[in-house]
Amino acid sequence: VRLDTDVQCRSVPMTLTNSGGKNYTENVVFTIDENTNKIDEISFALNERYIRSIMRDTDIDETARIRLVTFIEKYQTAYFQKDWDFLESIFTYYHPLPNDYEYIKSNKNSFFERLRNTNKECIHLQLSDLRVEMSAQKDLYVITFVQDYYSANDGDHGYVFLLVDMADTSAEPVVRFAVFSTETTDGKIPFTLKDYDLLCGKTAK
Repeated sequence: VRLDTDVQCRSVPMTLTNSGGKNYTENVVFTIDENTNKIDEISFALNERYIRSIMRDTDIDETARIRLVTFIEKYQTAYFQKDWDFLESIFTYYHPLPNDYEYIKSNKNSFFERLRNTNKECIHLQLSDLRVEMSAQKDLYVITFVQDYYSANDGDHGYVFLLVDMADTSAEPVVRFAVFSTETTDGKIPFTLKDYDLLCGKTAK
């Protein structure tokens, strides 16, 4: 897959073992710089079902679709590598808005301070029920998913809403708004694009 001046070699299977002895297999993406013929980045590939779903969405420009897939893959890989600098750079604005749930408001600094202080060996994310939608606002996209993470000795389960700004095509997409929820109703993601657009007085496309 071509992305700007890079070429991605996708879906290379790799078996990993953590210090607790747990084995798991991931499909890996190598991003190669055409100018140097060297690998720039290595990331975990999304589930093929989610990639096909995003790439079939013709309402979204093809380049934007590829950037969205790449962005999500970098997001989940950054947790595994504990690359908090990358995650902090893409979160430009962080606060949940109230709806029918009780939310704890957190600013960006306190959120990443907690992440940096974690003593986990690594955080292996598994994303499910992943959906990508266009917001009614130009160049803004919504990514929602169920997020399960596993480390050597514990795990967690949550629901994530990310409002991603892709206006600057020369830079990484950035998260303008995020909601992290630990509770749900009837198996549905608690906060959706419809909720966000209603709060902003917009109509989803």
